[in-house]
Amino acid sequence: MVLFLAVLFLAAVLGLRKTDDGARAYMSVGMTDSVKGFFLVLVFFTHIWTYTDFSNTYLDRPVAWIRQMGQCVVVMFLFYSGYGVMESIQKKARRM
Repeated sequence: MVLFLAVLFLAAVLGLRKTDDGARAYMSVGMTDSVKGFFLVLVFFTHIWTYTDFSNTYLDRPVAWIRQMGQCVVVMFLFYSGYGVMESIQKKARRM
């Protein structure tokens, strides 16, 4: 399981990039998609991990740490969804 985590973190690090688009660019759709994808995979892993047995305690410590986070991995989905709904409401209010 630690191999899956290593691949996930490697993919996340390779996807990092710097932007000079301004202060609000960090909340743009293009910037948040990678974060949402990272946490989507973590949610998928946590569902799979309920069916696995961790026998190697040393290598599986990162997995155990993420499992202890529980539902906190869903927080990013809720945050970005709420922010997106708020921005959509504000844009519609400006058009009227």
